[in-house]
Amino acid sequence: MEKVQRIHDVKLDEIYWESVKTGNRRFEVRVNDRDYKEGDTISLHRFGFSLDPLGFPTKQYLNCFGEKASNSEAVDSLNFKITHVFHGSDDNGIKIGYVVIALSPNPYEVIRDDPKQLTLW
Repeated sequence: MEKVQRIHDVKLDEIYWESVKTGNRRFEVRVNDRDYKEGDTISLHRFGFSLDPLGFPTKQYLNCFGEKASNSEAVDSLNFKITHVFHGSDDNGIKIGYVVIALSPNPYEVIRDDPKQLTLW
């Protein structure tokens, strides 16, 4: 049976953005609600505070300037290959139901069969 590699589109809070982008942080701690597997791609989408039209701060997808993204193509994103998945257990100090995902830069653009597959709104 052939292994199916998936693309996981997830939010990444702006407070972690720069450390992941610069390579200082090569892991993610996540709730294991997506069945993450080694070899899958994780596409991290920048998410943080920007001002709404009335000037109130709200959590939104952000572009490369840290401003509200106008559409899904404008969202600042980083793509990584998942190299290891450490599952939570009573023996390793990671909470059950969580995973620590090791990230390796993905030099290839993520190609989706249907560009509309990425629906962030």
